[in-house]
Amino acid sequence: MRFRDERFAPVLQLRGDLWGHLRGPGGFELGARLVWTVGAGYPEAIRAYQRALVETGAVAVAPSSPNKAAAATASQFNTWGAQLAAGRASQRFDQAALDTIDAQLVASGLDVGMVVVDDKWEGEYGRLEHAADRFPAFEATLERIRGRGLLVGLWAAFLRCDDPATHGLGEADLLRGPDGAPVVLGPADAPYFLFDVTRAGVREVLRERIAAFVARYRPALVKFDFGYEIPDLSRCAPSDPAFGGERLLGLALEVVVGALRAADPDVVVMYYALSPLFAPYVDVHSVDDLWLNAHEYHAEVNRRLFFGRLLGELGVVSYGSGGYDWAHQADIWFDSVGAGPLGMLGAFTRDLSDSSCPPELVALHNGLVRLSRRNTRFRLEAIGAGGLGPVTGARSSSWVRFEDDVPVLVALRVHDFLGAPGVREYGDLLAADVDVAVAALDDDGDGFARARRIGVVTRGAGRVVLRFVDDGEQVTVVAHTLNGRRSESVRRSTADGLALAPPAAVDGDPVTWLELTRQGR
Repeated sequence: MRFRDERFAPVLQLRGDLWGHLRGPGGFELGARLVWTVGAGYPEAIRAYQRALVETGAVAVAPSSPNKAAAATASQFNTWGAQLAAGRASQRFDQAALDTIDAQLVASGLDVGMVVVDDKWEGEYGRLEHAADRFPAFEATLERIRGRGLLVGLWAAFLRCDDPATHGLGEADLLRGPDGAPVVLGPADAPYFLFDVTRAGVREVLRERIAAFVARYRPALVKFDFGYEIPDLSRCAPSDPAFGGERLLGLALEVVVGALRAADPDVVVMYYALSPLFAPYVDVHSVDDLWLNAHEYHAEVNRRLFFGRLLGELGVVSYGSGGYDWAHQADIWFDSVGAGPLGMLGAFTRDLSDSSCPPELVALHNGLVRLSRRNTRFRLEAIGAGGLGPVTGARSSSWVRFEDDVPVLVALRVHDFLGAPGVREYGDLLAADVDVAVAALDDDGDGFARARRIGVVTRGAGRVVLRFVDDGEQVTVVAHTLNGRRSESVRRSTADGLALAPPAAVDGDPVTWLELTRQGR
């Protein structure tokens, strides 16, 4: 890396003098194609790179079916944070813990669309079956969750193996180190191996296990965890050297995701990966795991979404999970609403910040869920952005989401956030003196301009002006509250637009969102 004027850039050197392979007037062929793109800033350069990948055929993403899009954009509650807080991680996770966490979720009033059961619902790694001794009613619990109208997601580390003999395999079917012995990962009290997917027998076992897993548990989403934990070539290698390095992960994705989609074309795959090269395999990009960012989860999610949002242009949504406390959830959800589904890992007992989930936070979540868009292909622009910060990195206070080049959602922070400037207005669409998210609720392709239904969520008290509402338009405004109340009024816009002063509560009941219906549409 070369530094100059507080900037830095990668430098590529092609050297022929060291090994003698560049001689004479002729050329030589590198082992892989290189794609270089430039732009005025990071987002522009990355967009150019993604376009080049599509144009060259390196990346092709099929459109999502309606069922798949609904699952990919559904708000999620993940059990992992609650497992940790309750001391029920690893082998201590059991039926009582799962049922308690689910009961706490129901009691909280959070309006989620999916419950994701995290590690370690499985018994033995590799089998993809629940631990019958710890979860005697596991499948009944999944059905109870579905009975509430929710989707079910499951964590799985497909490349881990506790015992190859379980699958009729041997040590030769595991990734091995320089000494020829299988590589061992995990804690001392629960070590495991890694499948070598270059072995035909391993691929067959994985396909069979995954098909049975999908048929039995019917997950709408699979959190494919720790596919990235394959050690580099200095530590281990597959039996087929042609798949050394990152090509091994590519093969693993082809096998695992291919088997998942063969079993259920609508199953959603969630993975930690920013590279657009993963787009053909991954439906939801997760900003997790944030455990290294304690007490600044909101800052790290914002930084990661600054780049992860660009995957939306390839049809990959970004899931803004919230780290391990409730203290930062409001900012995380606010940043996430334009990029993809809202998420959380919060515990209802205790967390690192001794924070809780009060009714006002539940109301914010439930309101933003109403604004979430269901399309998986979009462009999310950062406004009020800071592209380079030596400490904070890239970040943005506010966002505008486009679908088919038409704005459909705006989220404005009116004050500075992480050093990024606040934004109080956006063109001829919106002006505010309070943090606000506004979304078109129609899917007619015209965005705000012709939308009949509009959703508004504010954070605090203040004034919001919807400038896109025509002079003299009559609009029905319904304030929805956390306890299901509806407070309805009729407003008429002026030449400046429709002015609103959303209430924080109605008779002490927190307002979740405002539903606007334009009568002339």
